[in-house]
Amino acid sequence: MQSIIIPAYAKINLTFSILGTFPNGYHQVETVMQRISLADTVTITPADVVSVSCPVDIPMEKNLAYKAYALFASLYKKTPPVTIHIEKNIPEGAGMGGGSSDAAAVLVGLNRLVGNPFSLSFLEEKAATLGADVPFLIASSTALCTGIGEKLQHIQPALSNCAFLIVKPPAKKSTANIYGLYDSFTEKPALPDTEACISAVQSGNISHVGTSLANVFEPMMIQLFPEIKSIKNALLSLGSDGAVMTGSGTAVYGIFSTEAEAFSAAQFFQNTNFSVFVAKPV
Repeated sequence: MQSIIIPAYAKINLTFSILGTFPNGYHQVETVMQRISLADTVTITPADVVSVSCPVDIPMEKNLAYKAYALFASLYKKTPPVTIHIEKNIPEGAGMGGGSSDAAAVLVGLNRLVGNPFSLSFLEEKAATLGADVPFLIASSTALCTGIGEKLQHIQPALSNCAFLIVKPPAKKSTANIYGLYDSFTEKPALPDTEACISAVQSGNISHVGTSLANVFEPMMIQLFPEIKSIKNALLSLGSDGAVMTGSGTAVYGIFSTEAEAFSAAQFFQNTNFSVFVAKPV
């Protein structure tokens, strides 16, 4: 068998709402997610023993890519041992699904390696055990995600004809801690208008998509990391149609009508300590 090389695409949240808490303590969310061209690269190679090589210092048994291998092997008993090599491009602690994207790519890559015994919808269903974002990252472009984020309603037509300028400050945070902090806040922000965002995506009106961008975590995160507000204001002043923090942060992105506009705006951040990326919908 030859190696399988597959991109592990990042995601951003166009909207992010918390609707409540399930009895098991997980948060009930409603979010419009978008897959983007910024991606890690996952290489899967048949080997004598299973191993994972990744620049992120994490024990193999805790790596989502390894957990994805173990899940697939439990579903398909003839799965060979493989080496999984991950080239990281998605920043950590950004709210862009870096680890989840790698897990999704491993599931898709293993399926391809052994002759595609499973449908992508089957993999989406099983991937929920790995994490809330993994099902979306299997094959979605634009989708409404509910439940804990694992229930998908694909949006058609998907978002296209735009570009994103993503700016990530060096600040690090824990997603679990952010949810806990949100719960402790007595004054919760207004929920995003999810339907307005979906309608804007389907119409292809990037200006309307921009005005619908919203994230309930953002006001709280700005209190913890004021640079998030500074980045957002800069993106808006640079001509983006809208700007918002993605997921539980800390990356902030602006949406532009063209890739050229996004690259032009990116020059503003050249001499900062921020990580800067331009990406398109995929």
